[in-house]
Amino acid sequence: MYKPSSSDSVIIQLKEYQEFKGHKTQDPTDSYDLKIKRIIGFMDAVNFIKFFNFFAHNKGAKALDSNPRKPKESSVTKDITKTLEEDPEAFMLRSKGILFSVSDCEPLERSRFRLEIGSLSDRDGILDGGHNTYAIAKFILDKISIPAIAKVRNFESLLKEWLDHSADIEEFLKTDALRLKFLVPVDIIYPDFDETHQNFERLKTEWTDAHHEITNARNNNVQLTNTTKADHKGYYSSLKNILKGRKLESNVIWKTNDTDGGKRTIAAQDVLAIALIPLSVVYPKVVGDSLVIIYSGKSQCAKRYETVIETLKEEGKTEEREGEISITDQKALSALELVPEFIRAYDYLQLNFPEVYNKVGGSFGRISSVEHYGLTDNSTLKKPPKTKFLNKEGTYKYSDAYIYPILSALRSLVEDKGDVWGLVRPLEDYLKEQLPTLIRTTKSFLTAHSFVPDRVGKDAGLYSTLSDNVRKDVEILNLKENQKTLI
Repeated sequence: MYKPSSSDSVIIQLKEYQEFKGHKTQDPTDSYDLKIKRIIGFMDAVNFIKFFNFFAHNKGAKALDSNPRKPKESSVTKDITKTLEEDPEAFMLRSKGILFSVSDCEPLERSRFRLEIGSLSDRDGILDGGHNTYAIAKFILDKISIPAIAKVRNFESLLKEWLDHSADIEEFLKTDALRLKFLVPVDIIYPDFDETHQNFERLKTEWTDAHHEITNARNNNVQLTNTTKADHKGYYSSLKNILKGRKLESNVIWKTNDTDGGKRTIAAQDVLAIALIPLSVVYPKVVGDSLVIIYSGKSQCAKRYETVIETLKEEGKTEEREGEISITDQKALSALELVPEFIRAYDYLQLNFPEVYNKVGGSFGRISSVEHYGLTDNSTLKKPPKTKFLNKEGTYKYSDAYIYPILSALRSLVEDKGDVWGLVRPLEDYLKEQLPTLIRTTKSFLTAHSFVPDRVGKDAGLYSTLSDNVRKDVEILNLKENQKTLI
């Protein structure tokens, strides 16, 4: 069975390789900028297995952390597999192969190289060619005839089967792998410095940063979502930590295809849309005064969140380490710490809006765009719908165009408390008292727009009217608190 070495290194052999001297990046006037070395060549099946074993056992799913997309079963991977099966000798001509980074690459005799991973950067791994890696590894598993090959549909399931069948792979490596005829184009990059360099820490940071530049350039012909790009640059580090503390982070899809086998179900754009609500109070010029965007322009929400982080960077309120950008200013961080509260408020609204709407004289189930479960024998849903974030069962399924105007109005409850940003009152406590009033206002707009969700969700007047309502409630609350203080 394959066992990773204690030094996190592996030896592979290349065919028809070529070495390139260090390429200097960044400002050419800087005497100690990073130099990156490069080796281009081909791996046969035996060395691909050694290569993939190396990353699978040492980094696991993190082997693709530096790749902006997670590979999964698709027409692309099927075409790759078809070539490997039907015309393996042509694979080296049809595929751009795999680009991966290592911390060191030591040339040995007989076209062999010792690769070391992770000692200089956690970003070492597969920077480009994730779908090639996935398809070739799955092709190998298919040749071993593992029973669960049909269930392998993404990188996580592939990795599980690969690690579970280490002994079978080791045996295949000694026998049948030698008969496979394909060659994989590989591009290995590594930095030209070590711990003895006088500017070691600076160069180590530059090496980590270089991963972003290279992967973005390599993927410029692929449509990547704004959230995937920002996640790759480490812009969500502080938000992730906050959500992790509230047990929400593991449910968010931060990068393309990264569903963790279906465990992650929340779109990052939905989280960022909600994050803009408290951030709009703190950075109104960056986010904008109107929050219609959180319903009508989710992709734009990612861009505005990114601008907030870049503004914080310019203000010296962030810290960058190993490719992750963390907010260091406590006041700015406290605004993000309100995001889980708004997430819970969203789900509260999603569950309670229909019931309160009925209580104020409406008939929610009769709205044509609304679906329901269990109300009558003719229910339009076969199972109870669940809330977007906390996965709670409800009765009605309907557009979030009805929810976002009220949710955005709650930003009026965000106030400056001196050292931090906080809430005048907990959001759910406020909603339990004032939701009927807010829904009466919303109901008049629903009627005016013939209940068409898209018209409701894009009506800036509704957002403004609801915000005014909440603002007046806050003034009353503050007045009462002041009176108590005087007494």
